Amino acid sequence: MRIERAGRTRGARELLAHIRQHYGTIPAFAAQKGIDRIKLQKAIGGRIKRIDVEFAFEIERATGGQVLAAWWVPEPEP
Repeated sequence: MRIERAGRTRGARELLAHIRQHYGTIPAFAAQKGIDRIKLQKAIGGRIKRIDVEFAFEIERATGGQVLAAWWVPEPEP
C-alpha cells in the first residue's frame, strides 16, 4: 500500500516529500539507509503517537539534515 498522505507532524510531511523526490518509494529509502521499513511507514503515516529521539535523529542523519529531528514533535492543535 503506497502512502499518499503523511501524518500530522512536519517531520512526516517533509520526510515523505524527501523520499518521493529522491528515492521514489519508502521501501527504497529504508533499504538504502538501513532503516526499519515498518517503523518508517508507521511514522510517516502518523500511526506512531510519539517518535523516539533516537529514531528522529536517525532520520535527520539519513536525510542529510533535510528532515530535522525537532519536526517530529506534534504541533499544537488550534
